[in-house]
Amino acid sequence: MNALTPCYERATGQVIFRGPPVGVAGEASLEPVPGLELAFDRAEGRLCWAVAVVIGEPPAAFDPQVARMLTRLFGSHALDVALGVVASPGDAPAVCPEPGLARALSSLARLEGAQVTSPVPAKSPWWAAEASGLAAGAGLTSQASALATRALPGLLRQFEGGDRSAFPEQAVRAARVVAENCAATHTEEVGRLLAAIGDTLDAPLARSIASRLVTTLDVAGEVALMREERSRSNDPQWLLDPVRVPTGLFRFGLSPGTDLFIRRKARQTGIVAVMAKVAPDADRDALSRCVVRVVDPPARRIVAQESFVVVGSRAIVELQLKVPLEEWPKLWAEVVSDKQQPVRGAKGHWASRARRWADAALRAERAPQGVDSRATPEDWAALAAAAWDRCRQDWTEAGDCGRARLAADKRAAAEAGIRDLLQNGPCYLAEVVGR
Repeated sequence: MNALTPCYERATGQVIFRGPPVGVAGEASLEPVPGLELAFDRAEGRLCWAVAVVIGEPPAAFDPQVARMLTRLFGSHALDVALGVVASPGDAPAVCPEPGLARALSSLARLEGAQVTSPVPAKSPWWAAEASGLAAGAGLTSQASALATRALPGLLRQFEGGDRSAFPEQAVRAARVVAENCAATHTEEVGRLLAAIGDTLDAPLARSIASRLVTTLDVAGEVALMREERSRSNDPQWLLDPVRVPTGLFRFGLSPGTDLFIRRKARQTGIVAVMAKVAPDADRDALSRCVVRVVDPPARRIVAQESFVVVGSRAIVELQLKVPLEEWPKLWAEVVSDKQQPVRGAKGHWASRARRWADAALRAERAPQGVDSRATPEDWAALAAAAWDRCRQDWTEAGDCGRARLAADKRAAAEAGIRDLLQNGPCYLAEVVGR
């Protein structure tokens, strides 16, 4: 049972519903209405906490939108419980989320989290298309309409200008939902999209969507690279943390191992080269402000830092270290949005990368065909198992034995094969279509 217990934080004027702790992959947050924030476990999907802003004291109340969502989510008694704990802090009865609504909101939050580090660019209209359907299913009408409006131009370009017969049926269904969700405000464009969809309804699939893709992502190669990296113990650790860089600048890899590429220059042990992949249509001004740093987390010290130089679809930098790497056993290479960001401690680095490994493992469990059409289920299972193992190692380094054990359990499930994974669910549409 997913029970959450409310308490009142007088200093912030918030009622906080606390549930089970966030697990191995971290949380995905969502603000369904202003004044209410929800957080879901990224691996398990359960609601972990909710925070509702209180208006006035006394008498306390919630904004009408917040009140309606709390009632929908926790039942007709939710407001009495929440306002009761404001009036009389202390023990309060637990509340349980309505399973259907919680599932829809969880899916929407996890989708938004997944697109941040997906190899498929965040500007793909299929992210917004899928989110529109999920928002509509959760009763978030205005969000569903806004997301559909965002997806509509891109879907029109793809259906009208591409090989329409090659779109899978789930893409056609999502496009229909987009048309429905913005029909009242974009009548002409919706008519064009429906006409284009109509051309595909009875057409056989000429070939699978994955066979059309030109991809540089290689699941089997990723696993092989991870095995190779084990022998390179003298190089710094590295992390491209999505929390510390603007969204839409970098194209993330299949795992932290290919988010950044770091190599020591031959015969020059004090020079380290770092490369990242630039996302399509990235904001070059924002990219020019990003800084690559080699840091010493235990001392919170910056050893070297430089800005990227963009060459085609890659951002490259060379860092000159004054001391050979062998004399700096705990260095990390990282990317931050500007030079003012403080250096995090060692535990912060290990925990952040552990969550990124978990993110990679969850994607591998979905076996998204549009990401790598050549990968077999066994390839994806191997990547999931390897990523969960790296996640376990990093949580151990961070001193979190509980999450390390959870990651070990996930690895055991992954090793049983991708088809047997309990958490193996439907892929995100953008990773099926692949564009």
